[in-house]
Amino acid sequence: MPPVTVLVATGGLTCGIGYVDEPLLQANASPTIVMDRYTSGYTMAESFYAASHFVGWEDVIIGDPLCCPYVRQIQN
Repeated sequence: MPPVTVLVATGGLTCGIGYVDEPLLQANASPTIVMDRYTSGYTMAESFYAASHFVGWEDVIIGDPLCCPYVRQIQN
């Protein structure tokens, strides 16, 4: 498996999260919360922040923090 940075740089991945050390199981970001927020129109940074149980717990998020491909347009 290539590093997350290679996957982001080659255009196959928008963002990713990794850990610099083995986190406790409850410290892992919840993928269910990340995807729910991300597909509801939140930015990538907001989605990962909401899914992290312990902010700053040896995790590194790589990608554009303002990425928001599922933004909802305001209907007039």
